[in-house]
Amino acid sequence: MEYRRKTAMSNNNREHVSGQSIKLDVSTQFYSRDAILEAMYRFTDRCYTNISSVGKETVHVSFIAKKDDINVNTIAKEFLNELIDQQLRYRIRCETQGIHERIIREAFASLENVPKTGKE
Repeated sequence: MEYRRKTAMSNNNREHVSGQSIKLDVSTQFYSRDAILEAMYRFTDRCYTNISSVGKETVHVSFIAKKDDINVNTIAKEFLNELIDQQLRYRIRCETQGIHERIIREAFASLENVPKTGKE
């Protein structure tokens, strides 16, 4: 059985379901490619995954269930929630990159640069 429908998450996402597989059209206007890949990775324990470019602003994301008892409609819904989570994480990571880099520099700085406490 195959069908298409608009998802509640975005008017630009469409689903194509066939047996134990599902393909989603995901808009890259709303989600970064990094966020899409991170979200897909979360499902590799239950599904085989694939991503392919459709155009400048859309990618196909495919999931094929590894076992017969996996509901691909549920996978699609969970993926859309995970996609939002990963997009927000990506946004925060971009906004705080400078702070993160400074923390790493300080954590791995030479001991010569650490102020002495006077208790030697």
